[in-house]
Amino acid sequence: MVKPVLYLIPPLGHDSKFYDLVSSSLTEQYDVVLADYPYRAGVNEINWESNNLLVALAAYFVKEIELYLEETNRTLYGIGGVSLGGTLSILMYDLLQVKPLKMFLISSGGLRVPSLRKRLIQRAVETTSTRDLLRLTFALDGENFENSSFRRQFQVVSAEVEGYWHYYTSINWREERFSNAGNLVIKILLAAVEVDFEKYISRLSERIVVVWGEKDKIFSMRAFDKFKKLAEDAEFHLLDGVGHYSPIESPDAVSRIILGKKSA
Repeated sequence: MVKPVLYLIPPLGHDSKFYDLVSSSLTEQYDVVLADYPYRAGVNEINWESNNLLVALAAYFVKEIELYLEETNRTLYGIGGVSLGGTLSILMYDLLQVKPLKMFLISSGGLRVPSLRKRLIQRAVETTSTRDLLRLTFALDGENFENSSFRRQFQVVSAEVEGYWHYYTSINWREERFSNAGNLVIKILLAAVEVDFEKYISRLSERIVVVWGEKDKIFSMRAFDKFKKLAEDAEFHLLDGVGHYSPIESPDAVSRIILGKKSA
């Protein structure tokens, strides 16, 4: 059986390993393709000085998935991601020649950013070193998992969650990454605070599946409620007692939603 393609983008600061716990379950039904941000491949992959950097990133991912579809002669079922991965999926829809049937927005960005929050982020960029800003933004602090800010993003802690933290801090963000990719990530952060894709969300609501953690400390329930108002025809799933990184904290629940299965 030729499986349709599901394309997932991780949150900013993370890589394709972010989806390890869900991808193995999804492969029974889909050909799962996991993206990585181009700042890992070098500056020549994208125009980092673009005035529409998020559009440029979305176009980069569109090119990647369309090339894969052409090479494998497969169809596209869905796209999606967590946080900025969801935001970029919203942008990708209009750029794709073949439209996905589903868009999985998991604790997604895309809503208009409040002016105060925007100013605070811009001020932090101006006054904080790249290394310190990224350590703060991506919760890379703490001598161990229990003392890290990353720990506080989770309500349910498992060996898998702690194992991911070790990979995230020691391999994904090993020391040289701050100098090699840090400035490019800052450019993405600044572009992300300028988003306002609320019209896209309303227009595409029939294809949208929203997955949210009830205890999300990055995007609050107010953001979830805003999505419900904008995307009236979307499918909504609120995960009780789950934080921002649901594919790591509650992989079985996220997998079942993407597979279209009823809760056990």
